[in-house]
Amino acid sequence: MKEKNREEISVVFSFSRMPMMNAKEYMKKFGTSYYFANLFFDGQTRKKVYELYAFVRIPDLVVDNAMVTPEAAISQLSELYDRWLDVYKNHRYDDELYGSVAKIFHDHHIDFAYSKAFFDAMIQDVHKKRYETYTELQEYMYWSAEVVGLMMCDIIGCEKDWLPFARKLGEAMQLTNFLRDIKEDYLDFGRIYLPEEDLHRFGVSYKHIKDFCYTGEINEQFLALMHYYIDKCDDLYFEAMQGLPFLRKGSRKAVYIAAKLYQEILRKIQRVGYNVFSHSAKTTRLEKIAVIARYFFGGRR
Repeated sequence: MKEKNREEISVVFSFSRMPMMNAKEYMKKFGTSYYFANLFFDGQTRKKVYELYAFVRIPDLVVDNAMVTPEAAISQLSELYDRWLDVYKNHRYDDELYGSVAKIFHDHHIDFAYSKAFFDAMIQDVHKKRYETYTELQEYMYWSAEVVGLMMCDIIGCEKDWLPFARKLGEAMQLTNFLRDIKEDYLDFGRIYLPEEDLHRFGVSYKHIKDFCYTGEINEQFLALMHYYIDKCDDLYFEAMQGLPFLRKGSRKAVYIAAKLYQEILRKIQRVGYNVFSHSAKTTRLEKIAVIARYFFGGRR
């Protein structure tokens, strides 16, 4: 779940103690799109989603902390996972970091394997910088994003038929983040998530990406690549929304708004001429509010 706010990540965290913020503050600070959408769940569901977001955000902050070495990041992730495993297995609901999440997992019968897959993805992110094929990237997106949607399924209430749609929504959101953050991912961490096979197919090289980062200029080949991936994302959002009837009625609005808030990032990329190297494609608070207003006053279905 790479919705980044790296300027906020400036300390070496010590996770042997309590988290620095409560669960709601993690989402409000690092996941504003999710924060706005989460407001449309009922109170109990909203609180649990805050807890789940903080659960996955903390390892993500470790991975994206430029202040630590890869070895230190893996050590911290291992420390976090060992603590999580102990709290989960021993029902230690009084644990300050993971107790409330463990109770949510047990109360809602969430598959522990989802959490293990997520930690595996974070460890992979520390050392893996390139992906050869889209199939390989899809596997990473399953571990890093789709499993988070699957964790949420029992919390927000859904039929089993929703699960493949939840996976499509997770893939769409993660891919959207990759498109938005191409420059940051490369300059800060040397990562290029877009698969080499697709870069090659459109005539874009790793050297092109590097040059775009430093010059702020793009070429026609990169434009074609971005068109292709934005269309792919839009298709995934459309397919995911076909599954809304399988969600509990009280949850449909929040999930729909979350999807539309994320799709707005794609529209922002288009508005800046697909040049994510010279313009920020992060949506502002006002743009998010406009998306929600359109739902209520214009585009509600």
